[in-house]
Amino acid sequence: MTMIDQLKQLEQTILEIRKQYHVTATELVNIKANTSNVTIQEHNQLLQQFKGNKAQYEATKQQFSELDNRYHQLEVQNKQVNNEYMQLKRSYQEQQKTLQKLQQQNQELIEKNRVITEHAKKAVEQLHHIL
Repeated sequence: MTMIDQLKQLEQTILEIRKQYHVTATELVNIKANTSNVTIQEHNQLLQQFKGNKAQYEATKQQFSELDNRYHQLEVQNKQVNNEYMQLKRSYQEQQKTLQKLQQQNQELIEKNRVITEHAKKAVEQLHHIL
């Protein structure tokens, strides 16, 4: 094989490598573009999902805040109602004691009235006998 043949063969090999390189480079550019498109699409989807999740988080956070405020309001109301209940309970107990005293006094007055009535009847009978 002559030097010229070797050069032609080398040139042919170089041309084949260039063709292969060109195809590989083109494929690489296409893959990169496809990957970039997919990545951008995925990024956009994830971004939309993130925005949705963030909005849902904010709504949940707002709802939690409202419920927390409502809980504290109810807690204050519950304390007020409990205080009022305790006050009414004490008042009821005092009234029960007063009622018991009044019932006892009433029984004593009934007994005194009975005794006085008997004395009055006897006095009336004695007056009738005298007259």
